[in-house]
Amino acid sequence: MSDPDRPRDAPAPRAPRDLAHAGAVVLRVGAGVFVAAVAAACVTAASVLPLPQSRAEPRSVLVRPTPTDQVVACAGPLLRLSDASGQDATTASAVGSPDLVSGGTVTPSQSTVEDADLAGSSARPAVVTVSPTHDAARPPLVAAAQSQSGDGSETTGFAASSCEAPSSDVWLVGASTEVGRATLVSLVNPSAVPATVAFDILGTGGPITAPGTSGIVVPAGHQVVLPLAGFAPDQATLAVHVTSRGGRVVASLQESVVRGIDPGGVETIGSTATPSGSIAIPGVVVVDPDRVLSVAGRDGYGDVQPALRLVAAGGERVSARVSLVPEGGATTGDAFELDLEPHHVTDVPLEDLAAGTYTVRVDADGPVTGAVRVSTLGGDGRTDVAWVAAAAPLGGSALVAVAPGPSATLELAGDPRRASDVRVEETGGEARTVSVQTGGTASLPLDAGATYRVVGLDGGSAAVSYSGDGQIAAYPVRAPAIGAEPVRVYP
Repeated sequence: MSDPDRPRDAPAPRAPRDLAHAGAVVLRVGAGVFVAAVAAACVTAASVLPLPQSRAEPRSVLVRPTPTDQVVACAGPLLRLSDASGQDATTASAVGSPDLVSGGTVTPSQSTVEDADLAGSSARPAVVTVSPTHDAARPPLVAAAQSQSGDGSETTGFAASSCEAPSSDVWLVGASTEVGRATLVSLVNPSAVPATVAFDILGTGGPITAPGTSGIVVPAGHQVVLPLAGFAPDQATLAVHVTSRGGRVVASLQESVVRGIDPGGVETIGSTATPSGSIAIPGVVVVDPDRVLSVAGRDGYGDVQPALRLVAAGGERVSARVSLVPEGGATTGDAFELDLEPHHVTDVPLEDLAAGTYTVRVDADGPVTGAVRVSTLGGDGRTDVAWVAAAAPLGGSALVAVAPGPSATLELAGDPRRASDVRVEETGGEARTVSVQTGGTASLPLDAGATYRVVGLDGGSAAVSYSGDGQIAAYPVRAPAIGAEPVRVYP
């Protein structure tokens, strides 16, 4: 029935179920809005508040490798290109035998290589070994050095060199093959594995290509000697880069000088520091420079003047700054700049140096290495020559053996960034402390025939120098061989 009181166009009242349906719709819409708001709040909170983190450390074991034997090998006796009768100028023979000094954290053992490429001589290069103790935290250390004077007939002067750990990459800077200069390459393999050796010869014009400089087999426990003039004749300025595969070798050069008809010095040239952007050459001893230079104008004496020999080992041109730091003097000293062509060898005369001891520093924008040539003139008028090699930076401590020789001295070159108080402890003897200023130099007399531990010259370098009447030599203090570091193993 219709309602007589309701206007004709008024909406009919909703049934109860229609009202219920509308309320449900409103509730669903409100719930959706609420859920959306909660979700937005959660997203905002997740972007602002830190989330809880859970991290599980993987299981691991720290393995400390057992220290192994430390081995160094020496250059061996002085050599000449002839047999004992003066014949067979293509074969090397030994001239006497050197004096050897060695030491280590325990008493080292000494042996010689099984065979040497020498005619009519039983002389052999020495091999010095120190075995590890039961304390694995203290790896063994060893040092050895040798020295020898020429016999005065074909060789004169004094040569000293440190014995070195075998390596697969060695730089040798120094020597000459011009008239009156004989240079021999010595390759000693103290290992139980044959070594296959190659060497690159660099000169003033860059690399020198020659047949026979690669594929050289040095049997285990052998020494091979090669005349450098057979590969690069009549070259006044040389450097040699030696690499090996298989066994590692100890490489060195021996230069013998004849001025006219008189012997003019002998030197054993060991490895120089690995090429880098900064090298130091401590132990450059200048003796009576006016007297030495007084003979420089004579025929065959042109190389008595001190000179710095540098090699740019990289593939690009290098700009270098050279500083000459006198002992106890200014930390910078005299300085000059020069450019070096890649893979070229450059000799730079060091003129007007007063008598004294110097460290030569080279800072470059590419890898360089080098050595300094110095000479002395004896009372009998004969000269001697020394090549002072760049010395690698030292760490916490190093051992140094002091071969017999005149006025043995420890030359210290400080880290350019900090001063150092260096403790020098003689094995079984007293300990002394030397203060080395930032980038400065200092020296300390040593007992020939002794071994020392040098502690506290972190980042600096050192050398042992000798000087006497007609005798001069030097060799760098070698950093200990890098032992096996602890390794963390993750199963």
